[in-house]
Amino acid sequence: MFWQAENTLFCINASALASYSEPLFNAFGLPRPPGLKEGSEEDPILWPDLTAAEVASFLKWMTHIEWTPLPPNEATLVDILKVSHRWMVEQGVAYAIHHLEQLGLPAPHRLELARRFQIVTWIRPAVQSLLDIHQPLSSFSSETDVEYMGPKVYTIITRARELILRE
Repeated sequence: MFWQAENTLFCINASALASYSEPLFNAFGLPRPPGLKEGSEEDPILWPDLTAAEVASFLKWMTHIEWTPLPPNEATLVDILKVSHRWMVEQGVAYAIHHLEQLGLPAPHRLELARRFQIVTWIRPAVQSLLDIHQPLSSFSSETDVEYMGPKVYTIITRARELILRE
């Protein structure tokens, strides 16, 4: 079957894809009615909310050989996490989380990913790290960190740190 993300066509084995999760099985694992053109090269299935890079990263993970892990690249792992989370591919989510943990991401980034992809086990350690008064606030105040947290969370963290320092 053919899928399209952005302007890139991907030819993906539908039964292999369907084996990874129930939603994928329900979408692509059942026999296709004769004459159905959707999924053909002329009428690919569109993935408008995914980039070509995200789909390519997910497919690299899907087809990698277990004893030959993918290079630990943050962008690739986040792509795998995003697509796996969307399609409820538990193996992909676990793979991405495991390898992202090895990278030692900064607390603001861990918190942002935890919120986006419901990684509950990352929330408490990230918040504790952000509230650690022994670590200067400036270490979490870069433009990127504030973007990761969002202005509301950043304001809550700075106020909480002020209250902790007053005590």
